[in-house]
Amino acid sequence: MEGDTNKLSYMCLNTIASVRLVKPKVNVRAHKGIVRKLLEAACWVIALGLGQPTLYNDEVAIPALVKTGIRLEDTREYSNDGCTELLMPGKSDLAFHICLMVQELHNFLFGLDVERFPHV
Repeated sequence: MEGDTNKLSYMCLNTIASVRLVKPKVNVRAHKGIVRKLLEAACWVIALGLGQPTLYNDEVAIPALVKTGIRLEDTREYSNDGCTELLMPGKSDLAFHICLMVQELHNFLFGLDVERFPHV
């Protein structure tokens, strides 16, 4: 018997297709028990060429995460950060240091010798 899913999954996929969203990224976790209708809906949206949803294969991802030393119970809750890294919600240590990046960008831009560049 196939697994279960909820209406919210279909609503997210339909919204991407209707509005032609490319962000925020939406993901679908696939596994042996995935509802065929959900997998077909995800493939239909992928075929629109919007670059999403991303499909994650639980049959591969979970064992790979266990091999890295993460507890099986934690791996079953994996998600991603919007790109491709797999995270365990509330247990991963990933931080984007936006303030540091903005400061570095500021220093770079205002430290440029603009006279070196040809003027248009």
